[in-house]
Amino acid sequence: MGMTAEEAWVEGARVVVVGCGGVGGCMAARLADAGRNVVAVTGNPDITRSIGEHGLHAGLPSGDRMVRLDVVTRAAALPAVKFDVALLAVPPNRIEGAAADVLPHLADDGVLVPLANGLPEERLAELFGHHRVVGGIVGFGASMHGPGRVEQTSEGTLIIGRLHGGIDQATRRVAALLAAADPGGGVEVTANLRGARWAKLAVNAAISS
Repeated sequence: MGMTAEEAWVEGARVVVVGCGGVGGCMAARLADAGRNVVAVTGNPDITRSIGEHGLHAGLPSGDRMVRLDVVTRAAALPAVKFDVALLAVPPNRIEGAAADVLPHLADDGVLVPLANGLPEERLAELFGHHRVVGGIVGFGASMHGPGRVEQTSEGTLIIGRLHGGIDQATRRVAALLAAADPGGGVEVTANLRGARWAKLAVNAAISS
């Protein structure tokens, strides 16, 4: 039996991960380990050099991984191809800049997937359009122990959805793609991303200083 259209899209999708700290590094490692076509933008020449020379080392719940992947310091140095998905694994105060830098490298139907806390989808949608933004809520913990060395410190679900509600083709495709980067808690698609965001903010406010 041949692949479905969604499976074929996942197989051929090009992914750029912007930010190679704890969350971004773990996502990039999982995607590369699963055979996905992924490039990382580190924002830091020391991280770029370490991954380029020694690979990306990730401590994951399923075991330690060392993967090789293409890596650049700035989005301007990305290869001359168009990417289908940009995972924005940067702090909330850098999310707009990261999106602006990577947007010229996206395909016409490519999407930005912010993985930051807060309500980044609203800000990105205002700047780049709702059609360009598929939200991602990270339910697992992760840390960076040094350039090119990351660890997932807890399991948790990745929640994928659109800010305006509904579950469209782009949402389903992103969820299927990230299922290859399952952090142990699976990938969940929601038609109420706004509610899921506020629920996480409430939890963070309760447990964080």
